[in-house]
Amino acid sequence: MLELTENSKETIFVKLGGSAITHKEKEFQENLSVIDLSSSQISELYEDFKLILAHGGGGFAHPVAEKHNVSKGIEKCKPIGLAKTRSALQNLNSIVVKSLISHKVPAITISPYSCSKMENGRFTEFNLSPIHKSHKIGAVPLLHGDIVYDSVKGCSIASTEMIFSHLSTRITPKRIVIGTNVDGVFWNNPDSGKRELVEEINSGNLAEVLSAVEESKTSDVTGGMRHKIEELYNISKHNIEIFIVNLSKKNYLSGAILGKPELSTRIKAGE
Repeated sequence: MLELTENSKETIFVKLGGSAITHKEKEFQENLSVIDLSSSQISELYEDFKLILAHGGGGFAHPVAEKHNVSKGIEKCKPIGLAKTRSALQNLNSIVVKSLISHKVPAITISPYSCSKMENGRFTEFNLSPIHKSHKIGAVPLLHGDIVYDSVKGCSIASTEMIFSHLSTRITPKRIVIGTNVDGVFWNNPDSGKRELVEEINSGNLAEVLSAVEESKTSDVTGGMRHKIEELYNISKHNIEIFIVNLSKKNYLSGAILGKPELSTRIKAGE
């Protein structure tokens, strides 16, 4: 009989952002050095926490989804567009899994397409059993941004932030770490007129940050940085601390998982 010890561990959600783990300006090119650096840090900590990992689609899935108009539903993208986008996601996922396993992290892929349902772009169902079973046997669940069956549109894009938002209402994490290719959220500060890192996003500056935040110049069918900030801010209302960190810098990810990031944007509602 299995001895369950994971219940005493803190739950941490970790996203390996597509902008960091791929070269988004080039289709189908993984950034293996960043993937391996992330895997090595996760390897050091996964036994101390209940980690729920996820990764974005980056330069693998976003260009394909955009080309086939997947965000507009099955009538526009057709089944072949859905299939091609998911194939691209699965190709990237296999690279991430291979890296994690090479660093002795027992990662098990759980595809939202296979265990969830949406209605007009919002989750109505999400089977948590595969996540719980993975933790029960000592494995690390690995989700990813995905295309999910939608009862209204036929299919909808589910960003990692949307997945975390839904999961956080049912599996309360201690914190959420969002890994990107920069040190956090940058904006053109209206006071100084300079490009600056936003160290904290809270109720006092949320609207101002959303209006001035820098957006990626590459394809992003999930809504870009503004969408991410809005989803994460809503999650933080439930007393969940959130850090956005740079995956390309050594120990930034592990520091954030431990709640002590070296440099980041912190999102905290209510202050």
